[in-house]
Amino acid sequence: MTTATESDGARQASSTVRVVDPPGTGTIYVLAPVHDRRALTERFARCLASQTDQGFQLVLVDDGSRDGTAEMVASIIPSATIIRGTGRWWWAGSLEQARRWLMRQPSRPDDIVLIANDDTTFEPDFLASARSVMASSPRTLLLALPQNLDPAASPGAGVRIDWSKLALEPVQGSSDADCFPTRGLFLGLEDFLDLGSFHTILLPHYLSDYEFTLRASRRGYRLTTDASVRLVKNEQETGIRARDLTSVWAYLRSVLTIKATKNPVYWTTFVFLASPRRHLLGNLVRVWGRFVAGLLQAASLRPVPSK
Repeated sequence: MTTATESDGARQASSTVRVVDPPGTGTIYVLAPVHDRRALTERFARCLASQTDQGFQLVLVDDGSRDGTAEMVASIIPSATIIRGTGRWWWAGSLEQARRWLMRQPSRPDDIVLIANDDTTFEPDFLASARSVMASSPRTLLLALPQNLDPAASPGAGVRIDWSKLALEPVQGSSDADCFPTRGLFLGLEDFLDLGSFHTILLPHYLSDYEFTLRASRRGYRLTTDASVRLVKNEQETGIRARDLTSVWAYLRSVLTIKATKNPVYWTTFVFLASPRRHLLGNLVRVWGRFVAGLLQAASLRPVPSK
């Protein structure tokens, strides 16, 4: 196991040698941010350990877990690199720490990065299938096709953005997508580094993946999927998606946390970073108009008196 900490800026404290199998191919660096979800992370780690293609290096970014997640993963995959934080990195910050670690490592032109969530599972040929697709796909972002555990959720193969309405719409074909989530996203290591840093303060969690992949698309990278590369995702384990309208304070708590998908502060950042200029002002009005509408709705609801 290789270990790094937040205080040393993700420098290596010790090292191990991993034998890449099959020989003559690059390494798949699996970047997996985690925080206190030991059971989910264990299922994910066991999926990795069972891969037919063992030419991978797991880079586990453990952002302040207190449940023994890192130690459990090291027992399953002893060669894993562990980067430890204190709980302040969130998604974008964790990926940025992994990116900085990768910048210090020797690399090959055929090295690949997989950005992965620990709430996903996949078949033993997952990495081998992705490597085969990526071998003939330069300047490509390959998204693993998702299958939801929640049958009511829409799987989608990416997201199309209607900037005139600031509407994010799931699409079934990658050719229609403007951006991808980063749950199960493959791209070349050189491309990953070339695309630049994550906005760790401005977009620490939600929307950081859309901004990153939209940035790639606008630079000419191809967004694609392949039927042979699939995973199962657990949508129920993600952050706060519903607004609490039972009171004003409950509403504010539910939308102003970093984990909230409707946080107007981060939507404002996203609009400034990604919106076409002609829609910029209108989309800022939409972001805060939706926030105020929810606030007024929460204020108009009267709590039911307890018996």
